[in-house]
Amino acid sequence: MRKYEQIWQQIKAKGSCKIRPASKHLALYKTIRAAVIKEKCYDITFKVENEERRLKLVINRSHDGSVITFSLKKLLSMEDL
Repeated sequence: MRKYEQIWQQIKAKGSCKIRPASKHLALYKTIRAAVIKEKCYDITFKVENEERRLKLVINRSHDGSVITFSLKKLLSMEDL
């Protein structure tokens, strides 16, 4: 299992994931963010299964930088309106 694959698996299973990095350093936040996005890109099965559902990965960081929140959100399309 790759280092950040476990975070992606939790996001897929629960719809969201909160993690507390060991450091509040901005570079670590960017590394984690990029790695989770890459894990999502590797998951071709997820892409194919959710093509119609139009899910988007949303990443938020708390104000103090101690918690990073990842969640899956549904994008609205013209058909939904």
